[in-house]
Amino acid sequence: MRRAMPWCLAILFAAPSARAQSACADAQSRLDRARPLMFGTAPDFPLAARILREAFALCPSDRLLEAHYGLALSQSDAPLDAEVHLQRVLVAMSSQNLGLTERERSWVVERRAALEESLRLVQGRLGSLRVVVRDGVQATLEIDNGSRVALPSADPVRVLAGDVTFTVRAPGHVPVTRVVHVEHDDVTVQEITLDAEPPPAPVAAPAPVVLRVPEVLHRTVRPSPMRTAGWITAGVGAASLVAGVGVWIATALDADRVRGATLSSADPDLRAWANVSYAMGGAGDPCTSTAGSVEDRNTVRQLCAQNDTMRAFAYGLGIAGLAATATGLVLALTSHDRIEERRERLTVSVAATPTSAGASVAVPF
Repeated sequence: MRRAMPWCLAILFAAPSARAQSACADAQSRLDRARPLMFGTAPDFPLAARILREAFALCPSDRLLEAHYGLALSQSDAPLDAEVHLQRVLVAMSSQNLGLTERERSWVVERRAALEESLRLVQGRLGSLRVVVRDGVQATLEIDNGSRVALPSADPVRVLAGDVTFTVRAPGHVPVTRVVHVEHDDVTVQEITLDAEPPPAPVAAPAPVVLRVPEVLHRTVRPSPMRTAGWITAGVGAASLVAGVGVWIATALDADRVRGATLSSADPDLRAWANVSYAMGGAGDPCTSTAGSVEDRNTVRQLCAQNDTMRAFAYGLGIAGLAATATGLVLALTSHDRIEERRERLTVSVAATPTSAGASVAVPF
C-alpha cells in the first residue's frame, strides 16, 4: 500500500501538466499560423490578433506568444491591450524572477528594440485619468470605452488620449457625467462630488371622482280598496241572485205538485186541494174558491199564501242579488289601483389611494 502511494501522487500531478503541455502545443500551432500574417508580404494584423488571442487563452504563460500578441494588437488599433502585454514581456525579460525560457529570451532579446519601439508608439497614444470622489464615497467609474473601475482606486486608469467621457455612479447618489481632455503621457485628475438623491416626492392622493347617474324611478302598485269592495259586493250579489232563482224554481215546482194533487193523495193538504178543485168543477182559482168544506178551503188558502210568500221572497232575493252584482261590478271596473312613485339618485364616489393597487368605491344608499 505504501509503495502504491508515490505512483498515485505522480499520476495526479502529471495529469494537469500533460493537459497544459497539450494546450501550449496547440497554442504554438496557432502562433505558426499567425506569423505569416504579421511578417509576410501582405500583413493582416487584425486577423493575426484574433488568432493569437485564442492561442494566448490556451497558454497564457508563454511570453514569446504574448510578445507576438502585443505586437499584433499595437497594429490593430487596440493600444490599451497592446501596452499591457508588451510591458509584461519586457518586464519579464529584465527580471530573473519572472524568467523566460531560452527560446523566449533569445527571441525577445533579438527583437527588444522593436518591442520597445512598439510600446513607445502605443504609449504615445495613451494618457492616464485619475478620478477622486470626495467624502470617500464608494462609487463606480464608467468610461466611454467600456471600462468599469471601482473607486477609490490607487492607480489611474489608462485611456486613449483626447476627449474622454466618463460617468461616476454610486448607490443613493445622483450620477455625474463629464467630458475631459486627457493629454498623452500625462495624468489628468478629476475631483467629483456626488450629491445625494433627493427623497421621493410624496404622491398626492387624487381627488375622488363622483359619478352621477340618472334618477331611478321606483313604482309600487297598491290595490284600490273600492275595487276590492266592488268585487266582494258583486260576488255576494251573484250568490243572492242564484239563491233567488233557486227559491223561485223550488216554489214553482211545489205549485205544480199541488195542482197535480188527486183525491187519493196521501198528503192531507194535497187531498184538501183536490177536494176544493173537484167541488169547483175544475173552473176558477182554488185559492179564492168558496166551494168545498171550510176545513179544505182554509188548508188551500194556507197553501196559496205560503206559495205567494216564497215566490215574493224569491223575487226579492233575485232583485237584491242582481242589484248588488251590478253595483259591485261598477265599483270594481271603475276603481283604479293606487300607484306610489319614489325617485332615487345613485351617487358613486371613486377614490384611488397611493398605497392601494386599485380604487375604492363608496355607494351611499
